[in-house]
Amino acid sequence: MFQSQQVAKLEKDPKYQALVKKTARQRIEAKQTIKFKEMRRPIREESFAARQAYALATPAIPDTPHAVTTMLDADTWEAIVQLTDLLEDKGWFKTPPKNSMLRREPACAWLVAGATAVSLRCSQLPALHKHVLRRAIQRWQARHFYLPVAGTDSAGIHRNYMKMFVTYVWAYYTCNQNPEVPALTDVGRFLFTYIWRHQHSLFR
Repeated sequence: MFQSQQVAKLEKDPKYQALVKKTARQRIEAKQTIKFKEMRRPIREESFAARQAYALATPAIPDTPHAVTTMLDADTWEAIVQLTDLLEDKGWFKTPPKNSMLRREPACAWLVAGATAVSLRCSQLPALHKHVLRRAIQRWQARHFYLPVAGTDSAGIHRNYMKMFVTYVWAYYTCNQNPEVPALTDVGRFLFTYIWRHQHSLFR
């Protein structure tokens, strides 16, 4: 996921940034579509290489860590809370710094690693496998239906149910995507941060 020099140079290019800020229609009307695609070639090549590298490395990666599979197997509220607390202790719910690689979009390539030759560089949920996300949400609704909001429970303890919800969806996704994403790794955190940042889009 390290950027090549070509991509880093391109993202500092004011001409490229000016084209990025335009909509697709504006680029078409200005007859700049071909120029934009040509400028983006290094990004497409790097994203495709990232997907290929991840797909090839998948067989060598160990199974999703015990904490995640245990939570899904137990499928109890206590297990979800325990995993949520673990991720919170690791700082995964905190907003990444502005210069963090967690905000960089080549991470989207790993979300569909090896599944398509089309370059993905976007910040919307279609970069995820929708059918896997849908199954995760349906399973949550069927077994642990709490509205994903913050509130105080009967014991007077403040709970952020959205955190539990996103943790559950992420855990299910990491275990059921093909190829699988190893959950408690850098790749898993890319995926978790991506879902957490787009949490409210999950119910659209």
